[in-house]
Amino acid sequence: MRVISWMVVLGLATACGPRFDVVGPRAATATRDVDGHVTVTAVLTCVDANDGDGGDCDGDGKSVCVLAGWFTPQPAPTDFRANAVGCVTPSRVEGTLVVIRSEVPIPQGSPLKIELTRELSGGDGPRVVIDSP
Repeated sequence: MRVISWMVVLGLATACGPRFDVVGPRAATATRDVDGHVTVTAVLTCVDANDGDGGDCDGDGKSVCVLAGWFTPQPAPTDFRANAVGCVTPSRVEGTLVVIRSEVPIPQGSPLKIELTRELSGGDGPRVVIDSP
């Protein structure tokens, strides 16, 4: 009986505890520009970090940045890496578009991937991996 009552108390404390949102990319597309650069359009999402449901996705006047990282999926003699960042200050996070353009031309014809994450998120939160055009 004592174990069950502690489980109930812990469950209520967790349910009533602080909520915070995790913001990141939900989906993305990429196009190759005529000058060899790649432009990525990411769609933001917002989830409650405690239970995965939709969070309070108000922008609260804060800037949201997304990091796009180009990489070779398998170790290769011509390992390529590049990064670019795009930021927005949305009034509502869910569904907001972030446009990111590579700072350097991206090689074409090699099996490059683009990973999109929330900048400086330490690997937490939503992420998307797509093929580089």
